[in-house]
Amino acid sequence: MGAHQHRGTFLPLEEHTAEVVAGFQQMYRFLLDQREALLAAESPLYEFARKPVRFVYRTTRVYFSLAQKLLHPGYLRNGADRSMQLELLGRAVVPLEGPLRDNGERSRWWSVFAAERQSMEQADIPFFTARTSSRDLIVGNGREIEACFQEPSFERVVAKLQALGDEDLERQVAFIQGSVWAHVARNVAPASSGHSPQADTSRNQAGRPTTDELLGQALAIAQQMTARAIRAADGSAAWIGLHYLIQTERFQFQPIGCDLYGGTCGVALFLAAVEKVTGGAGYRELALGAVQPLRQALQEYGHWWCRWPWLGSLRADTREPMAG
Repeated sequence: MGAHQHRGTFLPLEEHTAEVVAGFQQMYRFLLDQREALLAAESPLYEFARKPVRFVYRTTRVYFSLAQKLLHPGYLRNGADRSMQLELLGRAVVPLEGPLRDNGERSRWWSVFAAERQSMEQADIPFFTARTSSRDLIVGNGREIEACFQEPSFERVVAKLQALGDEDLERQVAFIQGSVWAHVARNVAPASSGHSPQADTSRNQAGRPTTDELLGQALAIAQQMTARAIRAADGSAAWIGLHYLIQTERFQFQPIGCDLYGGTCGVALFLAAVEKVTGGAGYRELALGAVQPLRQALQEYGHWWCRWPWLGSLRADTREPMAG
């Protein structure tokens, strides 16, 4: 996402956000208008059922970078060093903690790593496929790993078509706008921590907000959090938000984590507080949905998660104390 060249002139995306959103809305409404025809039994959409599709397990640049490194004379002369570089791909599938390691089991994705390693040894880019009607992953030579995906991709397409609507359209537009803002925000200098005298004067003149005004603001935020929540079939809830990457000094628009400061634990705490002070405004279920993924992770990996204090005052991405 960035500037695009048109007739020799670079066009910053942020200056054309309105056009991008308008085009997206137009196509979205077209699909919504044609939904019945697309879901009909005679629809050409069903020609895509049971078709093979590529599954991108890692970005191609990861494989390309490793392939270039393996061509270094040092790795061509020393088989042990070369093998160690290939083994780095397996870090993501080694169960260092949790039930798999305790039971002496391997991750189901270990077979994917083995196929990656074999392809890289032959100087090929790993290529994995799946059928749109299956949850299995094909890793090469016809070998399949069962139940790698939560649901077949074709069923997911049908479910997305069935879920089209004004509420989802508003959410998708917010995602586009948030992504553009995250791209622009990397060049924005941090705001000053001080307050302008004019703002302070206005605040003093207005006086302190009343309890009803504060409660009204809290309910407005809770309603917005409800509207922006992404709900799963198991009742869990997630949100997409801005996450600052200190290493690259930029923002990333992505699902929020589980931490208290800027993650789902903080959202759950806020919603629970609103539920309590209002005597039951209807946010209990959403508060529980916000912490459901964390509760499940603690059940499975609690002895590992509890070693890291990032759920409270530490940032998950840096392990550094939060300011303020």
